[in-house]
Amino acid sequence: MRRRFVTVLRASSAVRLRPGEEIRLVADEARGQTEIVVRTRYEDFPATQGKIPRELWVELSGPGESLDEAMRRHNDLAGTVASVLTLASNAGIEQLQVELAFDVTGESNEHEFFQNLILDETGMPRISRGPDSDAFISLFRAMIESPRRDWLFRAAS
Repeated sequence: MRRRFVTVLRASSAVRLRPGEEIRLVADEARGQTEIVVRTRYEDFPATQGKIPRELWVELSGPGESLDEAMRRHNDLAGTVASVLTLASNAGIEQLQVELAFDVTGESNEHEFFQNLILDETGMPRISRGPDSDAFISLFRAMIESPRRDWLFRAAS
């Protein structure tokens, strides 16, 4: 049976996507494709009847052998995406932390689950930049396709 896992990571960030905006990527790996979605969490702010930006969220969904193995692999992949996003935006992203991870294998009646309590950002939002999503995706693809990809990703980190 082929197992599939979802991992959600988040971190405080000076990179903010607009409400409703997301960046979608697909990573081709030896065991299959992993879908990656990057977005910003927004919080209702009653004083202005608007929303204020909070943490950067990265959600990954892909195959794995076990929950622990999928979390490790997804954490590494999300860190690589965050490094390139930092480079493309010239703005910092703190260390991503796994908040949720769970098995979404359809054929199973039991599903492994992990949850880590991460405190929400509070107070005034930090100064931030919105990335140019198309430029980020172009940079990410160029780095992946480069014969020196390991060097480039290490340099971005």
